[in-house]
Amino acid sequence: MATPTQPAAPETPRWTAADLVAAIRATSLTFAERAELVRTIRDSTPDLLHPDPSLTGKMRSAARLSVHFIDSAATGLENSVLWQQSADATPEEIRQHLNRSAEMQPLAEEAKALNAVMHFNTSYHHYVAATKSRVAYNVGRRLGGDEGKSLKTHLDIIQEQSPKTGRRKPKTPPATPKT
Repeated sequence: MATPTQPAAPETPRWTAADLVAAIRATSLTFAERAELVRTIRDSTPDLLHPDPSLTGKMRSAARLSVHFIDSAATGLENSVLWQQSADATPEEIRQHLNRSAEMQPLAEEAKALNAVMHFNTSYHHYVAATKSRVAYNVGRRLGGDEGKSLKTHLDIIQEQSPKTGRRKPKTPPATPKT
């Protein structure tokens, strides 16, 4: 409440998801800014667990169990307090985890799709850059005259950086037989 000596505090605007989407689409963002948005979504997601490599095998095994199996176990636990105590699980706990998994699924699918698209694009652009660099190197090696001489230093640096594939093995002179 504002008093005559204190101005009213401005209200923080409430943005809807549609407002955020429209603002993002209307704004030209760099990839670093887009990464910041993804990081913000990740950091603002409540109760998000960090990956634990020690659980990978257990989660892979659990992924084979259907939602119907899990729900049936929760229903069965409702009928026996002793079973709940022995299993150290309650139907509410099981359903809470199952619901959380279902709630997160749309975001997980979109993140997976974004990852696939970004991985393809980074690989594609690296491939194009590498291909053009190989062509430029090969053309540069064949240039003669003053132009070729001025490129020698750059071509030597490129050659040092090129991967050694092992396909071109230096010829070793044949061993001379001992007499």
